[in-house]
Amino acid sequence: MKSELLNVLRRYLRPEFINRIDEIIVFHALDRKQIRDIVGLQLERVKRIAHGQGLTVEFDNSLIDHLADVGYRPEFGARELRRQIRSLIETRLASAVLRGDIEEGDSLRFVYDDDRSEIRWEKEAKVPRVYLRVVGYSAIITPLSIFLTRQPEVIMTESTHHPNDQPASTDTVYGMPAYADRAAAVNEVHTRPHLMIQAPREMLQFAFMTGGDLTKDKLAMNELSGRLRVAEPDQSTAFHGLTWEDGGLHCEKHSEYSTYLWCAELDPETGEPRGENPFKHGFIPPGPVVSGVRLTFLPWTSDTEGEVDRFDPSSLCYSLVESGNAAILTDFRQDDDGLTHILILARDLKPARAGALAQRLLEIETYRTLALLSLPLTRSMTTELRNMESQLAMMTDEMSTNSETRRDNHLLLSELTGLAAKLEACVAANLYRFGASRAYYEIVEERLAALMEEGVPGYFTWRDFLQRRIAPAMRTCLSVKERQAKLSDELTRNISLLRSWIDVELERQNRDLLASMNNRVKLQLRLQQTVEGLSVAAISYYVVSLLGYFLKGIPFFYDVVAPVMAVLVPVVMLSIWWKVRRIRHTHDDSR
Repeated sequence: MKSELLNVLRRYLRPEFINRIDEIIVFHALDRKQIRDIVGLQLERVKRIAHGQGLTVEFDNSLIDHLADVGYRPEFGARELRRQIRSLIETRLASAVLRGDIEEGDSLRFVYDDDRSEIRWEKEAKVPRVYLRVVGYSAIITPLSIFLTRQPEVIMTESTHHPNDQPASTDTVYGMPAYADRAAAVNEVHTRPHLMIQAPREMLQFAFMTGGDLTKDKLAMNELSGRLRVAEPDQSTAFHGLTWEDGGLHCEKHSEYSTYLWCAELDPETGEPRGENPFKHGFIPPGPVVSGVRLTFLPWTSDTEGEVDRFDPSSLCYSLVESGNAAILTDFRQDDDGLTHILILARDLKPARAGALAQRLLEIETYRTLALLSLPLTRSMTTELRNMESQLAMMTDEMSTNSETRRDNHLLLSELTGLAAKLEACVAANLYRFGASRAYYEIVEERLAALMEEGVPGYFTWRDFLQRRIAPAMRTCLSVKERQAKLSDELTRNISLLRSWIDVELERQNRDLLASMNNRVKLQLRLQQTVEGLSVAAISYYVVSLLGYFLKGIPFFYDVVAPVMAVLVPVVMLSIWWKVRRIRHTHDDSR
């Protein structure tokens, strides 16, 4: 075959290039059995990962044959096989765990459906149990054992599910149509499943301030899925994640921030997390970091108890939880990476309880940081609030002085209104932060109460330490909020009082204006009456003059014009006076 290949090369390549070839290596294509063996090795790795989460996974021969077909190409080899297993099996398995479709202790079987050309998984049926309903008793009969203290009369019912198991939400309930929003309400309690972890393990969690911008989270998850070569998660939900060979990343979106949690197993020899750290090698943070936590989960032994010395003794919080089966330690200080270190030492702690405990501790650190974000804002507002109170006191004092010595009421009202607008703008700008801090603090109190700590002599408990530090800070924030509300009320009262003064002053001015207008009308009336007398004489004069011109034009009256005009003067004047008087009376009656 080498000679045949050299003959082909001589046809297309120059001799000087042929002479540079030292060796020709021929790779033979893998046969079917070898490919199936490689698929089996890869699937064994998936089984180990699932076993660490408390799951039992089996793979049907039909699936192995399908993966051997799609994961191997003679021209590229079996490099595609691992990516196919991650995309078709690991990612789907992780998504089912996050949704709550698969729980700890379940047994799964993956098969390939030739008819539908798809991979599906099936849960193996659990052994039916018989539940006994007894007055004052509760017992479960299995094929292996029965636990009951005495022999009362019982009523037996057979079922394949525990009475407390959550049924799958469907469009119907007992054959009847379900309410439109019922599924969302029922599944809400399963939207934030906690991890199931076993020691030794390390968790890194970061809280990024995103301001609710989903685009930033999407860019970060796209970069991670591309770098880790895993399928992109469904980012339409608030809780999603990625899973790869040596770890997993879980993302949870909130109104103003998002948390990213990486969970990885610790190497017993080096003590370092296995696998690739997703927060390195070009990770694009979706926003500035507001909280960073490194949580280490170790078995409780005499050797691991020495980890206590790594914490600052002046602020070390050390207490027992889970009925004494676990110890939780932290000093709430940041290491060289800016992370708060939390240590859990556990003995005989089930993975579900360990995951719930770890999530509770991570939330305490995250929410206590978020709750205290309003403290720097409160301190900066205290000085400004004090200045506003001083200005209000000066204005109130000026309002209490003699009206002759104080400034114009309109000027005082303008200053009070400006001060009130400034205060309301400050309140509106900080309203969300104060409300969010209060809500975060209540969550911290709930999580601390849920720990049910047992104190260790000589050390702080988490609850005592945080309440001594956080409670005064929250009271400071509350006092500033109360001062703002009180100042706003005082400004409202003073503005109302000043407006009353201005209204009274305006009414007095209106009264004086109306009085002056009344006097002016009286003067005008008198002047009008005087003018009316003069107007009667003037009109009479013109009327008599016109009549004189008229009479002079008549020959009969030419010689007697003067006597006739003398007679007409009183007649005309009386007629005009009577007419003017009648017109005035007519106008007075109409008013």
